[in-house]
Amino acid sequence: MCAWNLYLHVRRTKTISTNFSRFYMHNTTLKIELFSDSTKDIDFISREMSIVDVRYDDYVESQKPSIYREVLLTRKAFENDPSTSSLQVEVHAKLTPHCMEYTIILNNLRMIFMMDLALQCWGFVADSSEEHRYLFDMPHVIETSSPPTSPTQSNPSSKSRDLLIKLSVTETDFVIIEDLTSPDSQALVCKGMTILTFTSSPTYGFTWNMTGVELFSCCFASEEETALSIIDPLNITVEIPRNHTLNHSYPLNIEIQTVNTRLSYNDIKLFAAIFKSISNILHVHQVSSSSYDTADNMAESVVNEKTGMLDSYVVIEKNPQGNHREKIEEKKDIPSTFGKICVHLDEFKLVLIDDCGNCDIPLGELNLDHVSIVQSLHAPFIGSSKVRLNTNYYNRNISAWEPLVEPFKFSVEWKDEIRGKYSRGEGNIQFPHYSCMLLSEDILLLNLTNSFLDILKNTQSSWGEDLTQSSD
Repeated sequence: MCAWNLYLHVRRTKTISTNFSRFYMHNTTLKIELFSDSTKDIDFISREMSIVDVRYDDYVESQKPSIYREVLLTRKAFENDPSTSSLQVEVHAKLTPHCMEYTIILNNLRMIFMMDLALQCWGFVADSSEEHRYLFDMPHVIETSSPPTSPTQSNPSSKSRDLLIKLSVTETDFVIIEDLTSPDSQALVCKGMTILTFTSSPTYGFTWNMTGVELFSCCFASEEETALSIIDPLNITVEIPRNHTLNHSYPLNIEIQTVNTRLSYNDIKLFAAIFKSISNILHVHQVSSSSYDTADNMAESVVNEKTGMLDSYVVIEKNPQGNHREKIEEKKDIPSTFGKICVHLDEFKLVLIDDCGNCDIPLGELNLDHVSIVQSLHAPFIGSSKVRLNTNYYNRNISAWEPLVEPFKFSVEWKDEIRGKYSRGEGNIQFPHYSCMLLSEDILLLNLTNSFLDILKNTQSSWGEDLTQSSD
């Protein structure tokens, strides 16, 4: 067992660099086994892991853009559970001359999503150059098994190897906070279990099973007392069928079972505030990144000799602008992998709730049954959808649901293609042509009553008044 501290630095100039994140891993085990047949087994296990945002450590408390330092922590630490911590991160790698197998397990974690920090981490990883320098000392706690190898076995075959990746995420929460400067801010919390399997072998396959995925809003300081469900637990399956090699084009199938959604006025405001915050961060990041095109990235692992931590130092030097051009040029020549997307949804139900002011009553509900969507990803980009629709509204005068749109079964077909040419100068300009057609054998019956119109008018007035007061 050993403990690791990994600091990520960004170099602003040739002489100035600042750290922006710290990875802390305690009760960690790393085991590497080397075999005579050129097989390598790597096992990494961590029972306590956290990611800390250290960008604002030197700021005055009242001027910090974010008061949430721990971006990734254990759920038991968040819940102040004194019991022994369970497994958090487990990575197993088996490398052979013919195959690379990776198994990743994430458990008992809570991650607070910060868009600006995520962009910095992604920029650090994406800007890694082939020209880098490693200085790495293996700790004594690592168990190694290295039998003698023959000269013929020391150089494995250079042929491409199949890749197999398995990812399992259990008991893990993802949180998005509206206001990072307030401890009582509203937040969105997503829970669920995810199992992902990917292989690059000739029998190409990909499966992604999400079980018990749910979304709710709450006050982050008192989650249990204020939690309000937005999406009830549901199951989603994303799959690419195996042995489908027609023109190297694979269908992407998405299966979703019953989806029950409740969306209130305050939920809409929360989504709008988070979307606005993310948009502002993206804009600032785009402006700031243009002024640091010549900046280098540097990572450093800091050593604590008293605790016997691992000594390591990594320097990565890069020209982001040059590599970015190469990636763009390479991407133009890569054909689309997926031929079409097929989505099947058993049932979708959306209930709209009016919780503006002191009221908390339903407004209406939308029901979609047996939804089927097919979209081609190659020209002429043909798509179709089949669905059964009906909507109801809540009549407050009689406290009962009444139909707004009677059950209506229909299908929609659309097409996006290039049609016609217009000569201008030395070349021809092609313009897109869109067509959409709705087909149904049913009669569309719409019930408009005075009660529904009154509800629509009163809701528009109360929501508009609240939005005006909030903006002021």
